[in-house]
Amino acid sequence: MKHRVSKNQFGRQWLWAFMMGAAGGLAAGCSADESLSARASGGSGFSPSAPTAISGPDLLGPGNGASASGGAASAPMLPPEKEVPIDSERPHAGDRFVYVPNPQSDNVAVIDADTLAIRTVEVGDEPRYLETLGGKDVAIVLNVLSDDAHILRTDAMGTTSPHRLEVLSGSNAIAVAPDGKHAITYFDAARGIGGRTGSFQDVNLITIGADAGADASVGLSVGFRPSRVFFNQASTEAYVVTEDGVSIVNFAALEKGGIPKTVAVAPREQAKVLDVSVTPDGQFALGRVPGESSIRLVELATGAIKILDFKDIIHQDPIPTPSGAAGSASMAGAAGMAGVGNVGGGSNTPPPALDLSDLDVAASGEFAIAVVRNLSMVVRIPVPGGFAVPNTATTLPITGEAIGSVVLAPDGKKALLYTTAQAGVERVTTLDLVSNQFSVQDLRKSTQAVAISGDGKVALVVHDKVAGDPAEPGIDQDVMIDRSYGYSLIQLDKGFAKLQLTQTNVGPFSITPDSSALFLLFKATGVAEIQRVGLDNFSVTRISVGSPPLSLGAVPRTQKVFVGQEHPDGRITFVDFAGKNVESVTGFEKNSRIRE
Repeated sequence: MKHRVSKNQFGRQWLWAFMMGAAGGLAAGCSADESLSARASGGSGFSPSAPTAISGPDLLGPGNGASASGGAASAPMLPPEKEVPIDSERPHAGDRFVYVPNPQSDNVAVIDADTLAIRTVEVGDEPRYLETLGGKDVAIVLNVLSDDAHILRTDAMGTTSPHRLEVLSGSNAIAVAPDGKHAITYFDAARGIGGRTGSFQDVNLITIGADAGADASVGLSVGFRPSRVFFNQASTEAYVVTEDGVSIVNFAALEKGGIPKTVAVAPREQAKVLDVSVTPDGQFALGRVPGESSIRLVELATGAIKILDFKDIIHQDPIPTPSGAAGSASMAGAAGMAGVGNVGGGSNTPPPALDLSDLDVAASGEFAIAVVRNLSMVVRIPVPGGFAVPNTATTLPITGEAIGSVVLAPDGKKALLYTTAQAGVERVTTLDLVSNQFSVQDLRKSTQAVAISGDGKVALVVHDKVAGDPAEPGIDQDVMIDRSYGYSLIQLDKGFAKLQLTQTNVGPFSITPDSSALFLLFKATGVAEIQRVGLDNFSVTRISVGSPPLSLGAVPRTQKVFVGQEHPDGRITFVDFAGKNVESVTGFEKNSRIRE
């Protein structure tokens, strides 16, 4: 199941493809800056509506040749593209106040970002998951051991009033509607906590009123094993993705209870691995089953399903094998026969199955981009029109490039194509969805994660680290770079990239609302700093925060970023967006620590 994060996380202007995975040991204090140049790759635009014809060894994709024993080879099976969920346990900022759950002391610290005054509010047993609501100084926190939640409201004087609501045992995830008036809490089996298990088919619909008297919590039964929640733009419905399909929670109809309608997206045997997205208007769900060559579109109001099979869009000719040459065709010979067809009466090898490896839906919901990995091809699909008239879906081969994953910019004007499944691929492809041209950006390390800024101008690439000590004596610089953690920033319009090596893997990051700077957090023993990157010139400033950082986020009203840290008495640091003024508060939580 693909994990996409709501755009309000980490500053609302960054769309995450996924976040960092677990990596090896800590690199020994290495850092470096590298300026890289872009390599143009003349894309000629998406094809017209006629099916795209692909034949011969072109089907094998980049880097794959013929077999040594049986004519042209089929492409080797690659592992799935890696997608790792983001840990959402972190302090959150409202309009003026920052809310920090303290699981060990069963309270929430409420910090005034204007004055740095701190007050603690008693809540339930082990408060751990917290979300602020709609940019207001209101938060909801889940207390994982007391099976309840608290709504926290902070007034202009800094006084916070908690209101307790019962929730289902084991709840460990919160999804909040865009207007902050409703939330869904549920047990995410993929996350878990301390071996505890919650309900596989129950959620709570939380109503957050203007005051505590209007708050309410009601239990609802949904499909099996909920994993993600979408909301429509009008904040009138939630769409809970489960293994049985999409359960539709209409707030007005279900605030008193009931069973939401669940709409199937795929047969049960396929549903466990189904990658589902819901369009912002709530009309459609799109589903992709890894290993299949088709995408499903479900009209949520009626349950009607339309299937777009990529074999109807991409015509694949069989790979020719000459008569009498079975078992002896060379790579060069196979390449020379591309597109020739059946030569000399020999048999033809069926083309390999289409490897549909990723799908991303535009924030507008107007189209989706799919990646056909073994053809190094992307397909743009109008939603819903491409499912009714398949030849309105258009294709573009990304010639010579290894691609498997795609992330769309929030404005839908650019896409980043890359792979996390093929070792040694050290480049990404920028696809301009207005001009239908693409360019290739060479990097110095392989890709683990990609994000694009809201204006489509800057991309952040989090890199993989290969095994080994980067400080080992006698190794050359390229080996040192490969063994180090790091990230790259790319100016997408200018084709400029900068590599920054780091001591440990990149953690959560936050973009300032004016897109002037990016703040990055690094979680590792002995690392007590964050980094600020100026997005106009990619200058990197290291900012000491005194204790190992655990979390960070922007407080727009005060033009500051907060950094929660590991400290026995509690410590939080505020840094202004320019990175010049640093203020810390310590001691607000005696004998406990800020934890994620």
